[in-house]
Amino acid sequence: DVFARAASLAVLCVVMLCWHIKAQPYVQSRANVFDTFALGLLACVAVLNVRNASYVSAGVVPTGPPSETSERVSIAQGVFACAPLAIACVLELHNYLGRRTSV
Repeated sequence: DVFARAASLAVLCVVMLCWHIKAQPYVQSRANVFDTFALGLLACVAVLNVRNASYVSAGVVPTGPPSETSERVSIAQGVFACAPLAIACVLELHNYLGRRTSV
């Protein structure tokens, strides 16, 4: 069932986020903060996806033009999915430029 898989994924993402916040598995605090942020966004995408999965699971095909809310959810999912990669690139560039100027 599509809904059960989407809901399970959302629950597991939230559980992993909570575990990560409690355990703080990395030595560097910046790595913990970034990973917590990335897991938080992943959990948001998973939770937002449950809504779409409920339609598919029920066999309902939304008719008519997409609502404004539906479009905003889709945009938010795309932004949430790409944000960790963009932030990681910016942080790595900042590290690289910082090392170049200090040597």
